[in-house]
Amino acid sequence: MTGTLYCGDVGQDAEEEINVITKGGNYGWSMFEGTNFTPGVDSNSVPTPENPQWPIKTILHPFAEAIIGGVVYHGNRLPGLDGAYFYGDNVTGLMSFLVYDGTNVTLSGDLFGDQGISAFGIDPSNGRCPVL
Repeated sequence: MTGTLYCGDVGQDAEEEINVITKGGNYGWSMFEGTNFTPGVDSNSVPTPENPQWPIKTILHPFAEAIIGGVVYHGNRLPGLDGAYFYGDNVTGLMSFLVYDGTNVTLSGDLFGDQGISAFGIDPSNGRCPVL
């Protein structure tokens, strides 16, 4: 899938999430964290946002605590993951991936740990993410 804009979204108290960004999308903050009401929000007094865009993946704390958005991989070192979204977690140090088909996450997993992941980039000389 091309043209997909992903967002690794740091949660508040309970969940991290990955969203696909769409024009005019409402991702539920500050009422929702992932697909649940944000801790401390009274679900009886807050209306559900109109047409919320739910995350394509959520990860509960402590399995992830600060998702750092990544890159869509296009390379030859991992041919089975061409088009996968790679992301990391600044606290746990996990580097992970997911494959999204436009409707569902069809594959996801953890690759390796590297404490303090804080950013991703593409090498302009070859268009690849240096760690992949």
